[in-house]
Amino acid sequence: MKTKIALLLIIIGLFFACDKDKFVIPEEQDDAQLALILPVSELLQEQLQVQSYIKPRPIIAHRGTVDYAPENTEAAYRFARQVGSDYLLVDLQMSKDGILVGFRNDLKNHANVSELFPGYEKAGVHHYTLAELKSMDVGSSFENSTYDRPGFEGLQILTLEEIINICEGKLPDGTPDPADNGNRPGLYLRLYNPWLNPGLEVKLKEELTRLGWYIDAPGSLKTIQTFPGKVDVANTQGRVFLATMEKMSLIKIEEVFQGKLPVAFWMWKSANYMQEDDAETYADYVNFGIDHGAQFISPNTSTNDLLKPWQAELIRRTGARVQAFTVNTKAQMAQYTYNNLPPSAGNIYQFNYDLTEGFITNRPQYARYFYGKYYLPVANRIIPAPPFYSSADIRDIFTDLGY
Repeated sequence: MKTKIALLLIIIGLFFACDKDKFVIPEEQDDAQLALILPVSELLQEQLQVQSYIKPRPIIAHRGTVDYAPENTEAAYRFARQVGSDYLLVDLQMSKDGILVGFRNDLKNHANVSELFPGYEKAGVHHYTLAELKSMDVGSSFENSTYDRPGFEGLQILTLEEIINICEGKLPDGTPDPADNGNRPGLYLRLYNPWLNPGLEVKLKEELTRLGWYIDAPGSLKTIQTFPGKVDVANTQGRVFLATMEKMSLIKIEEVFQGKLPVAFWMWKSANYMQEDDAETYADYVNFGIDHGAQFISPNTSTNDLLKPWQAELIRRTGARVQAFTVNTKAQMAQYTYNNLPPSAGNIYQFNYDLTEGFITNRPQYARYFYGKYYLPVANRIIPAPPFYSSADIRDIFTDLGY
């Protein structure tokens, strides 16, 4: 009897679902059931076209790497390029004098601001000029008993142009990188604290255009040399990927870039963002992202599990792709992908499809290994499987890079 009542309620709900604003929530439905019937926005053809610029299952190196080198530095980004990341994720901000740089606002724990600018330890990147930012040492504070290296000392905050040079196989100053192995990753630009950086989106469009990484007509993009068998994202229409977790920033991205770049809307559960993760709230956030130009939805999985099976299914109904952040361990990668690992190894959902279509990860070399070793179906594995990099292998990579 209860089943019949529940079915009747679903039918009644669907009857009133011709308009999202008029949808009536059936009573006594759990989130998994509601996720199947809640109205969702769907990607337009223009959004689907831009979505197709992004390769299946990209590996997005979170700040280059957080685990093996100082984040958002040339060491982290060159490492991520060398091990085959498809994208280098950058925390994009603007200096006080209007220069685009890649770093987050936790300077107190990542730079020697106490020594250089006493009393301003809590000030953000936007508080400093480029010259002041360049004077900071953002390498010496890195603490890792296995991977810390003397060569990290004195590393500087990088400009967007310097990071693009790394993507193109160069050193930050634009000279050839003697350690370059031919990989050409794209840029994944997370607009960081955009309310502190007014004009960031407009400045970004200007700078990408100047550097040949954004043209209103994609066929006219700068040609970047690539090599057979190597990562070649930098020479595709998907070379630049934008992301934000701020609603107002997403609206501004839509206004400035007119839907011509791939965009991810990040979902984060906190008092200042998505306060609850029930089906209605979740659908509202997803719909907002789709309605304002995003083709990708990126739920947080590191501090909150915002990618349970019903949540992935809700996103999938919109036509958007899912890219979870940050997915670092074997167990996490097993939890959110279709693989042949047992539950004891993290494959707790045992579904035959991906919950996330690509990893935003601090360990890009392991993500490549995971896709090559465990990912199903077998036909979609990376062949040959990339080697797993041991601690010694990782240290050797940094030695080769000159650190």
